[in-house]
Amino acid sequence: MDFASLMSAQIAKAKPTPKSQTSQETKSSKYIKRADVEAQRQADYAAEQKAIEDARIARLEKKRKFDEDEAEKNRAREDKRKRLAEESRRLRGEEEEHEERIRRKRLGLPELPPKEKVVDGDDATPTPENDIAPEELVQKLRGMNEPARLFGETHTGQLRRYRKLAGLDASGKPKAIMYPGPIPTTLEPVPEADMKVSEVVPQDTEGRAFLYRQLASYFTLVLSEWQVSLSLRDEAVKTSSSGKAAYSAMVQARESMVPLYRKLERQEVEKGILGPIVEIVRACQERRYVDANDAYLRLSIGKAAWPIGVTMVGIHERSAREKLHANDKDAAHIMSDEITRKFLQSIKRCLSFSQTRWPPTTPLQLMGAFGTLRRDNALYGAADDPAAIAQQMWAGNTNVIRTEQIQQSVYQQHLDQGLEPPALSPDTVRYWSDFNRVFYHPKSIVQLQEYELNSALMPFEKWATGEDLFDSLDKEHDLLDRDLRPFLEECDQLQAIQMITSADDAWGGFTAKYLERMRDELGKTSAWVWGLEEGGRKPRDKQILQVANIAQSIYQISSQASMYIPLTTLPDVLPSYINLNASSKWHTSGLQLLALESMTLPTRLRSGQQGRSSFADIETLLSNDGNRRVAQLNMSIRDPAELDGEANGHAAQHDSRMNGYTNGSHGHDDAETKDLDIDMQPKTANLTGERGPNRSRTHVFSQLQSLRGKWKSSLEIEDTNLAARDRFGHGPRIESHQSSLLFPVIDSFPQVFASGNIVQKLAVHATLSTTTSVAQRLRAVERIARSIIGIDEREALCDGLVGICEEYEDGWESGSESDDDN
Repeated sequence: MDFASLMSAQIAKAKPTPKSQTSQETKSSKYIKRADVEAQRQADYAAEQKAIEDARIARLEKKRKFDEDEAEKNRAREDKRKRLAEESRRLRGEEEEHEERIRRKRLGLPELPPKEKVVDGDDATPTPENDIAPEELVQKLRGMNEPARLFGETHTGQLRRYRKLAGLDASGKPKAIMYPGPIPTTLEPVPEADMKVSEVVPQDTEGRAFLYRQLASYFTLVLSEWQVSLSLRDEAVKTSSSGKAAYSAMVQARESMVPLYRKLERQEVEKGILGPIVEIVRACQERRYVDANDAYLRLSIGKAAWPIGVTMVGIHERSAREKLHANDKDAAHIMSDEITRKFLQSIKRCLSFSQTRWPPTTPLQLMGAFGTLRRDNALYGAADDPAAIAQQMWAGNTNVIRTEQIQQSVYQQHLDQGLEPPALSPDTVRYWSDFNRVFYHPKSIVQLQEYELNSALMPFEKWATGEDLFDSLDKEHDLLDRDLRPFLEECDQLQAIQMITSADDAWGGFTAKYLERMRDELGKTSAWVWGLEEGGRKPRDKQILQVANIAQSIYQISSQASMYIPLTTLPDVLPSYINLNASSKWHTSGLQLLALESMTLPTRLRSGQQGRSSFADIETLLSNDGNRRVAQLNMSIRDPAELDGEANGHAAQHDSRMNGYTNGSHGHDDAETKDLDIDMQPKTANLTGERGPNRSRTHVFSQLQSLRGKWKSSLEIEDTNLAARDRFGHGPRIESHQSSLLFPVIDSFPQVFASGNIVQKLAVHATLSTTTSVAQRLRAVERIARSIIGIDEREALCDGLVGICEEYEDGWESGSESDDDN
């Protein structure tokens, strides 16, 4: 075929398809039938629909193929993740075993027994002593009415099939029967009538094997009763914080006792532990719980000195640690290893439940009740023998080591001596107690032993760490009953509970859990949370961690709190009269205190005083018939003398007929909502890295003004509050509460003011507002959190933050400055 033929074929293909004969006849004819037109329209419509259907089918096919490819990629990623997780778990186990061997070698403990190579019966290669001759194996299989040999089956597979049918293990012995229970075990249960253990541990093999069955049966009985008693509780009790903590304690005790059951099955319980356990169990069976608790103390800590105060003595460390295990009778078994410590603590929990399930016959045998009366009171027993007491005490030499005591500051020394204290400076203030002038109730300060302040080894930074700390503390102590309830019982007219916490570290998670726990008990009480956030420049990794913590804190705390107010330690812009040392927490906390204390002043005034308000009234104002719980705090500071001069020089003009309106518009526009000098809200630019000012206009929904000093005349205050109570008013709702009580500047307050004169009192103008700038910052936090939060929490967290932002946009659409000009 030549080139001309090819070109002709291509041109023919490119030409449009000729229309139907009917259409040609229609064009050629002078008159057109209506039926032909309708037929042509139907044919065109059918062709168009067929093309649409073909396109739809093609899209579905393309989407199906894309979904299959994505599913295949997801499966590959999941397989890779499981493989890496398994490898990481294996390496972590080897590392832990290596560290445990090093620790035991350092402490002088016996070495870990080598791991037994578990041989699965299905994959084991038969050894000569466990093998069966082929002829004998064929006879046994035929005797069981089974095929002698399957297709392609080797002798090993044939032997494996026979053992599986006969119920034998790899060694040819019958497999042990696993008895059900809270902890499945191969030890045969003992009837409850035969469960009482003897006073002395049997020495013969048969008697000791029966003792192991008795111990396992007794602990199975206690755990079963414990589980049943928890399941019989009301649903409200189960879902409460205390109910969940009780169930977690039971599950933890059950899991921690699994190693003890395995030792009982192998009859490998140490002699120094078996005797005390038998003593504890027998005392519990006889309902002598005080004696059982004494036996537990002797078993757990014995008569050995606590290692922190005795063994940390330099070159004597190894020898001193060896003394802890020199005598099995008086050894501190909780210091042996972590597994022993856990199942000993689980025995103590079983002991505590037993006295609740099977109460003693006399109250004297209740732990923690009247047990000391028998020993300390002459009516309940003879006096203790001094020789016996001396024999029970630690017989070795002790070396008490104390940490260096922090010297009292000069400021505190002058206060104790009644002298005039010297001026403080950031160099002389090391701790918050250096400038403290208040005597605290002993219960108001709770020391946490789990974490050290500003520790580099265990930093208290991650949000989840705070949640874990609260859960662990609340399991051991009911934090609400221990820390808060004694003070609540002394309140006659409780307005609200204020919580001041940092929101960009682990304390945010701790506060969220504490607030949730408090809401279960005090559902209708107002709860205000002041979230402190660190300002200034920070490394990128720390900034990312803090943003993640801030997002979690705002989402979790604002849903539980009545009002959440974020406070920065370093405002983005400071006026010229403020001289703040950003590196001194004394300075930054002083500025935060000035704003917080001035803002809440109306709630602390008496009912008859001018400018009084309550927390509930403030919440109603700021919410403004919505669900706005996040507010912004601003303030300005002036010299009271300057305000008096301005008030005398400018007389306020007032006309009662105006009633807060001018030409149909609200009288609280720019004059009332103008920006103050200091903005305590953390800036959006610090989180998103935006450059340049934000040109969007800030709209104020509602605002509370707390004025210390004569910032306004009484007529202006009256106009402002009257307009705020107008149901048909437009624009922001603003209330002003003015008091003549100025902020006192005491000698412990930092000198953050640039003026050379020492100011004794300050006039403060503080405002708490719900504005659109709150939504702008929350959206910036949400955008960053969406890229750094894990996928498990991302959707709920980001959707929650967006929902909070929408509360600040209902009925308002912000515009730029250019829109206002037009």
